[in-house]
Amino acid sequence: MSCALYQDVEEEQLAQAVDWDEATRRVEDGQGPADREGCIALCECGRPLHRFARIPKYQTFLLCTPDKECERCDNTILAGDMHFICASCSDVRVCKECGPGVFIQRQYDFLDASAGEVHVQHVPARVLHSRKKKRSMMDLEAPGKQVAAKVVERAHRLMMEVGQEKQDILHKDWQKDGLLYEMLGAATPEQAAESMFQLVAATQEILAVQPSLTEVKVPCKIFGDIHGQLRDMLLLFHSFGMPGSPDCPQCVFNGDFVDRGRHQVEVLTVLYALKVMNPTSVFLNRGNHEDTTMNAKYGFEKAVHAAFPAV
Repeated sequence: MSCALYQDVEEEQLAQAVDWDEATRRVEDGQGPADREGCIALCECGRPLHRFARIPKYQTFLLCTPDKECERCDNTILAGDMHFICASCSDVRVCKECGPGVFIQRQYDFLDASAGEVHVQHVPARVLHSRKKKRSMMDLEAPGKQVAAKVVERAHRLMMEVGQEKQDILHKDWQKDGLLYEMLGAATPEQAAESMFQLVAATQEILAVQPSLTEVKVPCKIFGDIHGQLRDMLLLFHSFGMPGSPDCPQCVFNGDFVDRGRHQVEVLTVLYALKVMNPTSVFLNRGNHEDTTMNAKYGFEKAVHAAFPAV
């Protein structure tokens, strides 16, 4: 028999369980999971297991409940140890080694494919209306769209030139004088900085109204870890299609755009321009190098100051 304190803690943990989940619906409909034995996130009854949080040590001394036994491996679960329980089967206890291994914070949007649980917070209609209005205003103004069009045009031309090169070379040995100014259509450092500000502002407005977690339709091509290597990125475009073209209708750039490479600012300029010209088919995901600390350590901050000394 468990003491009242232990029961209170257990009831509090079960109260965090969602009222409805796909796994429970399947059980109630008599379906159950397709692979119950291989699904460690589910109880034997087919419902999802819920995390019974570790109780602070000072509370453990107040518990007068006996140790539990894991339903799967028969190991002892000491009073206060973190384990998993089922909201339906009161006698089921699963130790942390045999449980799901990952705890989903239910205060945020999540999808648990193994348990079938999903939770997406409702977005008020007024917020959606505000986002749509802002997006329409951005399309009308778009101060950096002309700059983006020039950058994409010059990047396409440069892609064709690189694709026709007969001999491959290391990216560190590939150099074109005044490449950034040429792409931005600028003659002076001040003009280049102004064009870049316009391009960044246009990109920022697009990203501000789009979700941070996006769903991309197939066919889709994924590019990652460019790290400032413009020539390599152009060769990828030459082989797999320029983003926004029929050969590459949907694409994701999966982070680490800058740092280390020789043409970090140029790479970011092309990516921003592609995003502005193709806002719903080009997606930019942040990597660990899209961070001020990493940029200061691995070179992007220095590259920006060198590219725009007047700023």
